[in-house]
Amino acid sequence: MKLLVSTESPYPWVKLNRQGKPVDQGVFLEPAFFNTIPREVTSIIGVAPAENTTFHRVEVPTKKRSNMLAAVPYALEESLSEELDQLHFTVMGWSPEGPAHVVVASREQLREWLRLFTESGVRLDAIVPEHQLLPIHPDADTTIVRQGEEGYVVKTGAYSSFSCDRDTFEYWWSDGENRERRIAVNAQELASELIEQGGASVSFWGIGEDFRSWMEHAPEMLKSATSLLHDEFEPEHMKPRSNLLNVAAALALC
Repeated sequence: MKLLVSTESPYPWVKLNRQGKPVDQGVFLEPAFFNTIPREVTSIIGVAPAENTTFHRVEVPTKKRSNMLAAVPYALEESLSEELDQLHFTVMGWSPEGPAHVVVASREQLREWLRLFTESGVRLDAIVPEHQLLPIHPDADTTIVRQGEEGYVVKTGAYSSFSCDRDTFEYWWSDGENRERRIAVNAQELASELIEQGGASVSFWGIGEDFRSWMEHAPEMLKSATSLLHDEFEPEHMKPRSNLLNVAAALALC
């Protein structure tokens, strides 16, 4: 079984069976309760809240993945408010000579999350962006989720999503092209409001506010989610065994 748990308080969680379907959910009110995770859970995945990561699309005209990885931070530099050495870049999707789809997170934030779980006795196998777990309705091209009273997540594609407050959302909605989108909204009141404001194709979709309910609608989203834990953040227990260890094991077997 797998357990998905938010990296931020109040730490909502959902337990998935072998088929990826939710079987239980709840909230860890504080990290001390992490040690109550059932023993049958074999994989623990952190979920980075939407407001803690940003999605970007950047053109990197190269055929080599190594060149693309090296170029991405500098290609995004002007669009980021923090220094590059303070940020962690993860490529979600890329094809040679095509655009790279990148998720950016704070290095310090990642360190803090890992410290929090480690000190609580929990070993994370991955941390995935919450955005990637949000599906788009089959009859729509955009999903809008209102989280609380002021938070919004707008997803317009597999690698195109952003989190914002009410003012930023209203600015996005003021664009006439966005009002022409086929939109599924998680709140009936918001759906009615957008229709009254000229939304051409807006419908209510009871998908819920966070990843726990999203997993009920689209458990397959987890399979395509990208872990932020790579390079310096790669978990020790997930690293491949070195050649020296393999040789030592072979010698011991002989």
